[in-house]
Amino acid sequence: MLFQNYPVIQKAYEECLYFRRIMEGEGGEKNIVRIKKDLLLWMKIVENDNIDEMLIFKKIVGRNIHYILNHFRYNTTNSVAYSLHNKIQCLINSSRVNEEKERLYYLVEKELS
Repeated sequence: MLFQNYPVIQKAYEECLYFRRIMEGEGGEKNIVRIKKDLLLWMKIVENDNIDEMLIFKKIVGRNIHYILNHFRYNTTNSVAYSLHNKIQCLINSSRVNEEKERLYYLVEKELS
């Protein structure tokens, strides 16, 4: 009933499902060339449908397509970088070394080694 009254929502929903199928690798498929081709096709579909919210999401995907493909290629995420950033922030907050860069570098090296 919702989709009958609001066909634009149905288009956006179908585009989200299509993107989800790509990210899940449809049956475990991890072929990078195929995934890139599917992402580019999805981006073209989103562009043609011209739904503002989906266009914003398409821009985000376009800017990060390299990282998305690396996720499939190497089965990695940027969680290591987030963890490192969190450790550095904890050191900064606990030691109050914002102005003393040399001391911060020393503490980071000591913590990570």
